[in-house]
Amino acid sequence: MGLTTASKKQSLWLCLPDFLVRCAGLSVAATLVLASLKLDLYTDLSWWVVLLPAAIALCITFVVLTVTAVVWVYVAYIFFTQGIEVDVECEFRLDVLFRTAKICFLGHGYVSLLMVSLGLFLVKLHHWPSLPLAYPLLPFIVLGMVYIFLAVVFKQPEVDPPWFFLVGMSLLSQSIMFVIKVDHVEDGKSLPWAATFTPSWLTYVLLLIYCVLSPFQTLREAHAGDDSSSAGSADTPYGAAEGRKGVASGSTLHTQFLKVAGIACWVMGWAVSQTLLSLRLDGLYKVAWLGVLLPAFLGWILLLIFATAPVCAYFKDIAQLLLDTFGLVLHGESVSGCVEQGPLLTEDGPVPWR
Repeated sequence: MGLTTASKKQSLWLCLPDFLVRCAGLSVAATLVLASLKLDLYTDLSWWVVLLPAAIALCITFVVLTVTAVVWVYVAYIFFTQGIEVDVECEFRLDVLFRTAKICFLGHGYVSLLMVSLGLFLVKLHHWPSLPLAYPLLPFIVLGMVYIFLAVVFKQPEVDPPWFFLVGMSLLSQSIMFVIKVDHVEDGKSLPWAATFTPSWLTYVLLLIYCVLSPFQTLREAHAGDDSSSAGSADTPYGAAEGRKGVASGSTLHTQFLKVAGIACWVMGWAVSQTLLSLRLDGLYKVAWLGVLLPAFLGWILLLIFATAPVCAYFKDIAQLLLDTFGLVLHGESVSGCVEQGPLLTEDGPVPWR
């Protein structure tokens, strides 16, 4: 009876990552819709209403990660002060506790930076228009530097350095270009918006190259039946090494195709919107804001349709790791078994897609 109750509680907790992923995805879509209404039809609509879906999603995620961080501190206190007795086969070690610490606190730090950035954007839009753009974008600059640092310092399987470096460079370079354009360049002809978006164009090209090459790699590995660490990467949203376990099966190949299809739709939709935005801001061709944001909205919806399942599965694995670790310390045994070895760091991110 007790095991049944514990299993039910565990199942409820494992539904939380799925809810958070879908909430974050829908909040971006809702923000795009409200932004198009604000810019085209309802100009009196406040910017805080436009950004309200994103703020709600960030607040919910912040609360969850705060609770997780507090629980980790409590678990660490029990572990170091009282000690635990677990089955020897579980091999509970300090590296497992430290790995969960990185998940809890780095995730909490990422979300905190995004909340600070959102708050500064609202301050600039509503109360302080002269506030330099460097301040709202500073959290993104810090986040980009953190990704680059992790990519340089850590290796697989702790992180996936190529993807971390790409995300970090994209965030850092695009944020710096925005700051230069808005805060320091008054003449639009000396630095047009099309040139300002250069980091984004390069990121889109690299992602499309990945979408073309990744299925061929997965197909080749499935055909070869390779069961080494170089197997398919469909289990993680970024194709990280932590998802490359076991032989690439037919379902793995199908999942990989769905994932890259979602990424390709997202990239093409946002690239088209960014192109139309550049034409409008540079005064070359005035497109209605609804037309500017519609491709980005459609691309994001297709991304949610194709890639939500693997992303949810990825974060469920992280949630399972946390539940197993906390269960070992708090109850002396894991709810679902021993804690498995896994990567120290697996993103997070969003974020940007991430």
